[in-house]
Amino acid sequence: MVARHRYLSSRASFNVHGAAIVNALSSPALEAGMPKLDRLREEVAYFKLWLGVVVVTDIGLVGWLLTTADETDRLRTVLALLAIVVLSFGVVALHREIAGRLERIGKL
Repeated sequence: MVARHRYLSSRASFNVHGAAIVNALSSPALEAGMPKLDRLREEVAYFKLWLGVVVVTDIGLVGWLLTTADETDRLRTVLALLAIVVLSFGVVALHREIAGRLERIGKL
């Protein structure tokens, strides 16, 4: 059970811009025993999960801003716009990570 827990464990850290930089499946046991193709596939799946979370959050924030922009104060509107920009850059960054992993899978 400990080995399975270690297999499923992963770490996520956030850079200055708030975009998720995920070190998916980074345990030493995995790096030694997991084939490279399987590891890349797992990383793509993990990045796709976070891409979905960031996209849904971005869409929700845009919807909230569109429905309440004239009712909220200027600070909240500016913060919402800033968050939308940061989340959108996060979407682009995650997409590039996924594309890079898929390209590496194609080269194997």
